[in-house]
Amino acid sequence: MYTPAHFRIDDPDECFDIVERRAAGTLVVSTGLGFEASLLPWVVQRLGDGRGLLQGHVSKANPLAALAAEAVPALVIFDLVDGYVSPSWYPSKAEHHQVVPTWNYVSVHVHGTVRVVDQPHWLREQIEMLTEEHEADMKAPWSVHDAPDEFIAKMMKGIIGLEFHVERLEGKAKLSQNRSAADRAGVIAGLNAVGDDPMWAAMQEWGHDEGGVARAKWSPCSAIGCVPMLPTSTAHWRRGSSSWRSRCRASSMRRRSRQPTVNASRSSPSPIARRTRHGATTPSIATRSGAASPSSTPTTPSRSPTSPTPAA
Repeated sequence: MYTPAHFRIDDPDECFDIVERRAAGTLVVSTGLGFEASLLPWVVQRLGDGRGLLQGHVSKANPLAALAAEAVPALVIFDLVDGYVSPSWYPSKAEHHQVVPTWNYVSVHVHGTVRVVDQPHWLREQIEMLTEEHEADMKAPWSVHDAPDEFIAKMMKGIIGLEFHVERLEGKAKLSQNRSAADRAGVIAGLNAVGDDPMWAAMQEWGHDEGGVARAKWSPCSAIGCVPMLPTSTAHWRRGSSSWRSRCRASSMRRRSRQPTVNASRSSPSPIARRTRHGATTPSIATRSGAASPSSTPTTPSRSPTSPTPAA
């Protein structure tokens, strides 16, 4: 990804913050003649030193399942926020008219290898984790008991697991850092006027050094880090609801407390560290049951799985 220094996010943890907030990313794999790509939700594990795991699943009919039968190089793209910037928002337009439109965005490209995991207990664990995380904020969270066991088993036969080993992250936050302070303020005002809350929050929270020049510095608990959870009303966001603040704190605490299991061998899938949107990581099924060490293949979960989320 082309990333000028003033837009670059150098800290891998800041890149992982963005990946976790976005939650869904586009997996891209070469076919030899072109590319195959699908947008997928992922379970994220950090292993330290810029490494990590993304764990997901796809329909067995998806060409990605065949392409990743063996570990292959791949890319996952996480686009957090983006939006149009009108040159009419720049105060400098009135001075010299030497301005043009642009597009601001925050994006992370994750490089590594991906392979399929054809193990029912691993897949069940991944589905449970994914569903629990995204049901956590529902007024009536979906439960495994809401669907017959036979239906769940039938649905799982149509999907297969994917494990992506993160080797390198590229982060970019293009948020008008190359403009003057006055022009950046104009962009913030323009986004506010058109009601683009996510981009407004991103611009509002972006850091500046003492000289007034914006830098690509990610704040783990800033508004942009919680963009998917922002209230729809800009005025409401400005006031800052207690729910929004508590989610920020929980997100920050989860990142500090998470100690994911490191896989001892790339030849077998890693146990999935269980976490929820509001809590810290809990042990994987393998670790909880005592049937296997953290580096071993996970044992079959003792409770029924959740129904698979729609596979790509």
